[in-house]
Amino acid sequence: MYNFENEIKQINNKQLDDFFGNDYFHDGFILFLDLTEDNILKMKFACEREKSNVQDKAEHWYLNEDYQYNVFFKDCTYLNMEIIDYPVEYINGRFKNSVKLKQMNKESGKSNYHLRMQVAGGGFIDIIFRDFLIQKLTGSLPKFEYSTLSHFEHISKRFEHSLDISEIQKLSVDEDNISRDWAIVHLFILKDTFTYEAAVKALDSTEDDVVIASVFVLGEIAGTELISNLFTLWSNNDFPIMKRHILDSIEKIIERSK
Repeated sequence: MYNFENEIKQINNKQLDDFFGNDYFHDGFILFLDLTEDNILKMKFACEREKSNVQDKAEHWYLNEDYQYNVFFKDCTYLNMEIIDYPVEYINGRFKNSVKLKQMNKESGKSNYHLRMQVAGGGFIDIIFRDFLIQKLTGSLPKFEYSTLSHFEHISKRFEHSLDISEIQKLSVDEDNISRDWAIVHLFILKDTFTYEAAVKALDSTEDDVVIASVFVLGEIAGTELISNLFTLWSNNDFPIMKRHILDSIEKIIERSK
């Protein structure tokens, strides 16, 4: 869960939603990446789920063009990444509502996307871009039924409406409960006054999922008094994508304090 949830509710490009909003390439590979002079970011993906459908046993199945796609992120104005080498396993993609995105939108006068891809080893690829195109090397693109983008508000659906708020508060500070991260986000959605206390306590959690949920929430509600705590967390963390999310939250706090 290092990449947390989609921070926006809707993507206007259906293919972008199908392939990245809903993680079609999960457990596949990124084979290479190239940023052209005209700001087009080209990436080649190999899709593991298509290999699984035909039971390909080859050791280097991802080199088979039957499973490969070229994707093009057009008008790419921002690229930041932490990757050791290619090919690299692709974990997921999440759309962010970052300070950097808002700045880019303001400067360009256009509406862009900020996509953060999580890759193996805790790495990431951050892209801010305007448009998207995808091509399958062999055969035609798969077709998908309509599906809604996984937004963090869906977390609240995990809790019964009849559950008393005090029970949610208890869950949000219970280190041994697997629903602790969901409870923190649920309190945030409800704008409950206990949210801040629960999120601050969670910064010391031994569970990464709980920490990343609290970091996100604090980025949305905390004041500058929490920046030093977040920087300490950043300096003690070994995963680039977690460190990037912590910096996201610090940037949101600073922007809100101006």
